[in-house]
Amino acid sequence: MEPIRAIIADDEQPSRERLRNLLAAETSIQLVTECHNGAQALRAIEEQRPDLAFLDVQMPGLNGFDVVNKVPDEKLPFVVFVSAHEHYALRAFEARAFDYLLKPLDPERFQSTLKRAVERISDSRRVPAQESKVRDFSAAPQPKRADRLALKTEGKIVIVRTADIAWVEADRNYLKVHAGQHVYTMRETMNSLEERLSGKRFVRIHRSTIVNLDHVRELKPWFGGEYRVTMLDGTNLTLSRSYRRRLDEILRLLA
Repeated sequence: MEPIRAIIADDEQPSRERLRNLLAAETSIQLVTECHNGAQALRAIEEQRPDLAFLDVQMPGLNGFDVVNKVPDEKLPFVVFVSAHEHYALRAFEARAFDYLLKPLDPERFQSTLKRAVERISDSRRVPAQESKVRDFSAAPQPKRADRLALKTEGKIVIVRTADIAWVEADRNYLKVHAGQHVYTMRETMNSLEERLSGKRFVRIHRSTIVNLDHVRELKPWFGGEYRVTMLDGTNLTLSRSYRRRLDEILRLLA
């Protein structure tokens, strides 16, 4: 197997040296470059096309999250965020990083992450190109069609089963996830969450609403070509005219 090409991006020299030494013991890894800031990391990913990137979260100019957001999906390597701060972990999870490591790096924890990354990258190389529109094994710790969501609430991370989610509504820059008696808030776009929930009986009925069809009680024609969607808990939502094309899909899935 060809060596797995990796890059390091960290503005602190001791941190780069620590990562370099840990990677040097791995014969399957080829360190192609080291970057001192986010701009260099972005350029290295675009030009070097590494398989694996270790990105510091806090860097001058572009931070680690900025780098990931600017890289097209087809060029994005497996990303492991590295930080001295725990509070970025949820954001890293939502950015679909492969893993999140805390400084100072623990050798055993690092080796565990690296082993899993090598296995996933090796698997991705065995996927025939014609069977994949883009990299099927992107920098994601969970599949896009998630069975669970990690949500931060009251200073802690709560894992919520997607089956328990009744509906999701947009609230400015956030999403409100309604699950049972709880309402959780997460920072993600509707398009991104819709993609992660697709194929799980979730249907978008409005620009700002996604519903779980297992939690729908009835649909009723309403004014202006819209439909009123009543949930099991009695909440009324709107299937807007612009999403009327989804009605046949809803009825098929409810049958």
